[in-house]
Amino acid sequence: MDTISIVMVSIILCLLIPSIYIWYCVIKYQIEERKRNEMCKYRNRYIWLCQLGLSETAMCFNTYGSKMMEQAKTLGFSRLDL
Repeated sequence: MDTISIVMVSIILCLLIPSIYIWYCVIKYQIEERKRNEMCKYRNRYIWLCQLGLSETAMCFNTYGSKMMEQAKTLGFSRLDL
């Protein structure tokens, strides 16, 4: 191989590797977001937050809301009292 073809191959590789990594990150983010949204839809009372794209906030509300309800039950409050 001559020098020009080596330079061309190295340029192609330098352009190809970052673009593959960027596509990997984009696909990984999409998969994680889809998992969050699915988890949000099936186990969450705050579906409207999921629809706004705030699935992590909705999961936090759901988790802490459940913990607060459990704590209230241990203190003797019923759901109607809250």
